[in-house]
Amino acid sequence: MVKLLQQHLARRVEPARGKREVLSLDKAWHGLHYLLSGTVEPGPELLSQAVLGGVDLDDDPEGFSCYGPARYFRAAQVRVLSEVLHCPEVETETAARFDPVAMSRLRIYPGWAQDEEKVWLMDAFRRLRDFYGSAAAQGKAIVTCLV
Repeated sequence: MVKLLQQHLARRVEPARGKREVLSLDKAWHGLHYLLSGTVEPGPELLSQAVLGGVDLDDDPEGFSCYGPARYFRAAQVRVLSEVLHCPEVETETAARFDPVAMSRLRIYPGWAQDEEKVWLMDAFRRLRDFYGSAAAQGKAIVTCLV
């Protein structure tokens, strides 16, 4: 999907302005979603949308990677999510939600055995927050997918 998008963008007459940024949450995606939302699956709440939300780009429920279709956020949505992610209480509440026993019971991917994994997830939170912040500052939309 990324290669197809890059090929399409390369054919544009006018080159894209600014640096294109990419963020990989690797295996932290589901744990981070849970810490932000307190839920296993995405819901309508704003923080529940940051990792697993957005508007589907395809009608295929499995998408190209069997993890669902790629999704996007318009620039205005990116700005709102960035503002919420940058609220100090969001980081505090996200960190406080880490509970490896509960997360394992709920089968939050990839599985949780140690309290040290909280540091890893909070690093992923900060990278996600900064990614949204950078995109918002540049007035950019975001495309997401799980692969």
